[in-house]
Amino acid sequence: MWLMKKYGVKALRDKVVEEMASYDRNVLVQKAQQAPTDTFERRDLLGVHPQPQEGKVRVGILFPVGRLSVKECRDIADLADEYSNGEVRLTVEQNIILPNVDETKVEELLSIMGGPARKVMPNGKKMVVKLEKTVTCH
Repeated sequence: MWLMKKYGVKALRDKVVEEMASYDRNVLVQKAQQAPTDTFERRDLLGVHPQPQEGKVRVGILFPVGRLSVKECRDIADLADEYSNGEVRLTVEQNIILPNVDETKVEELLSIMGGPARKVMPNGKKMVVKLEKTVTCH
């Protein structure tokens, strides 16, 4: 912080660029990150989706507000052990992905997920999980 006060933003940036240039590594310094040239396409993470590996899919599960009970966490761990080699991934939206599920076991997994711990309602390829006694933000 004291360097910012001493030099100011522009002068400090110039000093940092000068220091980097002294290392003689041909580092390209730009004032801003280049804007992407391609269009952004958000991936659909919920539902059943094929993976690059033949015969494997990932199953994305929506958990509203990301709140899970201990029992639900253990249920998810059990499902992961049985269907996705013990692997669970979390999305930035606080949902869950079970990767590397065998295509042959998807229907079995979906039927189990409709059990008493969670109600799964298929909507095309998407699933919505309604939790019992969910606390929502107001």
